[in-house]
Amino acid sequence: MNKSERLHIAVVEDDRRMSFLIESVLNEEGFNKINICRDISESFNYLRQNQPDIMILDLKLPDGNGIEILKYVRKTPDLQKMPVIVLTGDEDLATKKLVFDAEADIYLTKPIDCKELILWINSIFRRLKESPYPDDSCIVVDSVSELKIDKNQHLAHYKGELIENLTNREFDLFFALVRHSPHIFSRKDIIEKIWKTCSVENLADIHLHNLKKKLPAEISRKITAVTGKGFRYISS
Repeated sequence: MNKSERLHIAVVEDDRRMSFLIESVLNEEGFNKINICRDISESFNYLRQNQPDIMILDLKLPDGNGIEILKYVRKTPDLQKMPVIVLTGDEDLATKKLVFDAEADIYLTKPIDCKELILWINSIFRRLKESPYPDDSCIVVDSVSELKIDKNQHLAHYKGELIENLTNREFDLFFALVRHSPHIFSRKDIIEKIWKTCSVENLADIHLHNLKKKLPAEISRKITAVTGKGFRYISS
């Protein structure tokens, strides 16, 4: 994949000086397919007709909170896998929790360090060029636990009952753990191979914690941590 020809970056930023700075440093790095949106409405119109590879998203926009764009991306099938880098002037824990609960990949505070932004963009670019963790089956069944997961339909059932409210990342992680049981997934594997993105490693812990809270207790305790190595699902 050639940067200038293939990678499409959407930037949502209302501050013209900031968007010009971001576009300039991306151009210098060889990323030339860039689209700038100034608010939520313009972003929604753009995303309905385009599928960027990466989004750089400011939270404070003239017509609302950019988190609404992130939520839209994560619930839209053609967009939900797209890595999203959030830019914000807020450093409080509540905002960070809101952002990561909405499944942002990276959280950068303003004023941004352009070198750090480029490091993250290049890291995502490398992930996008790699193959995802292999999954040769779209349906997995743990007959011992009466668990069935259908990846195509994005549905998981336990003893005939639907397991509800799993986010995209929680579902993908759950599917991979069960599909490849008893394989141990490191935090790096989860982020780079299952989710095909890059982030701080504790992002995996956050989503795993949320996943286990939503699963039936009998299934949740089958997902275990292996000290110094990662996590796995034990079917027996």
